[in-house]
Amino acid sequence: AKKGRTIVFSIHQPRSNIFAKFDEIILVSGGHIAYAGAAHDACEYFAKLGYEQPKDYNPADHLIDLLTQAQQERKPLNYEIDAERIGWS
Repeated sequence: AKKGRTIVFSIHQPRSNIFAKFDEIILVSGGHIAYAGAAHDACEYFAKLGYEQPKDYNPADHLIDLLTQAQQERKPLNYEIDAERIGWS
């Protein structure tokens, strides 16, 4: 990635030190994109929607819990993608 290459992979329940190394993430729930953007902004984005991250909680665990709960409750967390901001334009 440091040489300008895009690396795409799927990781399930990363530790907080692994999650902290991510630049951009795409979170999917129920087959829909729930978030796409900077990893360090994801918890703040969901906090603005009323889903505050518990203190001293692994951000990856928080996001996984949030997406799992939304899917179980069939509650949409659809995200308005800014394609230009995340480099898809």
